[in-house]
Amino acid sequence: GCSGNTAVVNLNGGLLETAQVNAHGSPVATFNWNGGTLKHSGNNFDGGIFPTNDNITVNVLENGAFYESDKTESFNHPLSGDGAFICRVKSGKTLTLAGAADLKGGFRVESGNLKLANLVRTKFREIAVASGGSLDLNGASITVASYSIDGVDQPTGMYSEHNGTIVVDRRPD
Repeated sequence: GCSGNTAVVNLNGGLLETAQVNAHGSPVATFNWNGGTLKHSGNNFDGGIFPTNDNITVNVLENGAFYESDKTESFNHPLSGDGAFICRVKSGKTLTLAGAADLKGGFRVESGNLKLANLVRTKFREIAVASGGSLDLNGASITVASYSIDGVDQPTGMYSEHNGTIVVDRRPD
């Protein structure tokens, strides 16, 4: 970041391994995520990898956002855009998306547990959960065009959580 200016980071592939991405006094900062992997390393700071007190806009673009971590943590900044969020968290660990999640592309859980805590959008192109991964809807109801678990297609429709069980309503909306 640059104090008094606008800061922009474009992650268009490759790997960015860091303890934290912050604006350092910049009044506006944008993180454009387009196919690259952001790996959280080091200690947890205020709000996880994106501090909660920074004015950072996180755009998930067409090629998606790959996130890796070996710890249980929260991702507190809002996510928006056309791409999908791909979670790669160490087995037995949980990543909670606590910021508003407005992603047209949906979510893929390749490992670990992804907990959706503050959904804005409730309709997604794709939800995929690989073997060794899990998705916690946290009481939300979502509608998906494509849903798979460990590569096996599931019925499309509206999914909701009821007493710890995922329920699907296959009626068109």
